[in-house]
Amino acid sequence: MYQQLKDILFFPLRLIFDHETVASYGLTSLKAERHNKVSEYCQGKVLDIGCGENDFIRRCCQSGVGVDVYPWTGLDVLCDTTQLPFENGLFDTVTMIATLNHIPANCRIQVLHEASRVLNAEGVILITIIEAVVGRIRHKLAWWDRDRKERGLKEGESLGLDMSEIRVLLEQGGFVCKDRIHFGFLALNNLIIGKKKTGYGFQESARGKSVWMAELCRQRTKDSKGGVKSVWIAGEIH
Repeated sequence: MYQQLKDILFFPLRLIFDHETVASYGLTSLKAERHNKVSEYCQGKVLDIGCGENDFIRRCCQSGVGVDVYPWTGLDVLCDTTQLPFENGLFDTVTMIATLNHIPANCRIQVLHEASRVLNAEGVILITIIEAVVGRIRHKLAWWDRDRKERGLKEGESLGLDMSEIRVLLEQGGFVCKDRIHFGFLALNNLIIGKKKTGYGFQESARGKSVWMAELCRQRTKDSKGGVKSVWIAGEIH
């Protein structure tokens, strides 16, 4: 109770200052708050997309892999997350912690398609995102943000997403939004829980190739119009 009271009273500091400084004053950082909430709903083998320095997998998961396309210290796999290097149905949980809005808009659905592909039939996707208005304000105030200073914000990234946008993205990416859980100060943060659509995904052909992947490749070829698609850059909000 005392910790919760401190976190509420000093929320402006938690919003503006970096996570290490916040923790040094005995407050719960926004990153830790997100990790704690997401860990309550994780199950089995976890894939964290946009893992940053991989704190969530290392501290909160017994079995998991952290991937990113920026070479943060500590990540497990550096890769293009529109083409995840994992077999179908390998994971029980996919997490995207303060990441979805940092995926360029033209790649978000493809990344969600890949998340669906590597999830097993009973798997869940867990997405956290702060309320859009608050997110935009925080990004403007967070002068220390390593995403901005080290990695740099890329074309097509957003400082926040509305819930209506997230629902559409999940639907188009092969998921059904099952729940939305508010948490944190004034319930300004959101945990969205998604499940794979029934019958959605892929079926193995006689040659062992994924029909789903063939469809995705055709779509990617059509979208690229002969050009080279950009690799999305994502990382957790530090």
